[in-house]
Amino acid sequence: MNAAQAIKHVGSDGDLLMENMEPGLIQQRMFEDARNYVRNSGQFRSAHDLAELFRLDLNDVRSRLEAWKSRGEIFSIDDGDSGELFPVFAFEQDRRFTSA
Repeated sequence: MNAAQAIKHVGSDGDLLMENMEPGLIQQRMFEDARNYVRNSGQFRSAHDLAELFRLDLNDVRSRLEAWKSRGEIFSIDDGDSGELFPVFAFEQDRRFTSA
């Protein structure tokens, strides 16, 4: 059974019946749900999005993000599709591009 087939196994209330899924598919489905939640939350943005938001050069933004990550001042989540996503709550509230 693949992930698409597993999604078809739903209960009468519409909930996914995970007991009918193989353990690897359960973990895959949970990971995809988490990734979609992070993507759709608006709380995590790509370097490109941050460059547009702060009106900065994309290469400069990427450089700063890498420096902050190497010092442990910020973290990122690997989105797979769009690369790394960074938490917007980690930046100063006055819209300056500095780590909080």
